[in-house]
Amino acid sequence: MEKMIKRGKAFSVYSGLPSSIYVLFIVRVITSAASFITPFLSIYLTTKLGFGKGVAGLVLATNTMLGFIAILLGGYLADKYNRKNIILLTGLGRLSCLLLILGIDNIYVKAALLLIMSFVSTISHPAEDTLVVDLTNREQQRTSFSLLYLGLNIGVSVSAMVAGFLFNSFINLMFVGEATITVIALLLVYKYIQVPSGKKQETATLEPSSHTDNNTINFIQALKLNAFIPIFLFVMLVFAFVYNQFSFALPVHLSFLFKDNGAVFYGTLMTINCLCVVLLTPFITKITKKIPTALNMVIAGGLYCFGFGMYYLAKDFTLIIILTIVWTVGEVISSTNFVHYVSTHSPEKYRGRIISFTSACMRLGAFLNPIFVGMFIKNYSTSSVWLMTSTIMGIATLLMLYLYSIERTDKKINYYEAK
Repeated sequence: MEKMIKRGKAFSVYSGLPSSIYVLFIVRVITSAASFITPFLSIYLTTKLGFGKGVAGLVLATNTMLGFIAILLGGYLADKYNRKNIILLTGLGRLSCLLLILGIDNIYVKAALLLIMSFVSTISHPAEDTLVVDLTNREQQRTSFSLLYLGLNIGVSVSAMVAGFLFNSFINLMFVGEATITVIALLLVYKYIQVPSGKKQETATLEPSSHTDNNTINFIQALKLNAFIPIFLFVMLVFAFVYNQFSFALPVHLSFLFKDNGAVFYGTLMTINCLCVVLLTPFITKITKKIPTALNMVIAGGLYCFGFGMYYLAKDFTLIIILTIVWTVGEVISSTNFVHYVSTHSPEKYRGRIISFTSACMRLGAFLNPIFVGMFIKNYSTSSVWLMTSTIMGIATLLMLYLYSIERTDKKINYYEAK
């Protein structure tokens, strides 16, 4: 795998990583490519299981709430137990749900199993992120997260096409395919992921009065000792809130501007976003890998602020495409840097929980977006939503700039460096 990467100049940035990271990349590609059910969950509930829209909405809302619980539980488990084993056990749980769904006809049991499958799968997310930190040193982490982010998007691109083809006529084949890929992924993780034993995370540039043993403080104390994390949690909530404008406010805005062509233009922007993520991630990673993580997040925030905010003035679709590419670059930068920022500002004992709290805040931002933005558009206008978006993103970017400025000038900070 590494030899193949070295041959491609664009992907040379990913050379020299631990072999386990390349295995995780393969696992991420194939599991994302075989994630057939999740993108079509609402349609599956209404057209295949026959639920009304109200019941389907309740199931989806329940799935969202369970996701919050699962991500926080996953963070706790990742700090307490072997992270590789968590991934394997949750994978087995997912596989069991897929097989039971294939063998059961009761639609209510099927719906319950889909919720359980989603819950179990989400539990593994903090363990996966924390495992990357375990497998790499500080210099390799951002590149590793970038590679896995690339794998996710390659897989999702394939999944959307394949699932769209299979959904109407071969629905059971979707479950069989997802189950088969899950087995392959579990075997790859079990056989080829080598977790280093006894790896420690040591503190660097600690404030003299804060030389507290990581193993003697509790989770709340860990947050109090490092004010960076609570501020960063709010920043990431805003990032997710603003990013979700792509799926809620933007299609509404395009329909307002272009009437019947709005849906076609939105589909075009979705394709451009996906292609940019897949094609540009290696180049962006190479350009930004030497830039401090906090500054990268500032740059990402600035790109979000400009890209989404300028939709207010954009009336020409070509300009809208350019602005979409601008904030997509910000998406790549933030997605490949935020876990690294959290990991280097968290004590090892609580790293899984703090990563899970970050993910929960991002889920909350995405959850709040359609509620708040829907009310905003109703009371104001479709266009003015972009001024609001730019304003709150600007505030979050300034907060991130504040964190970066402290890191540059004040050495008396809690900073945890993977060795």
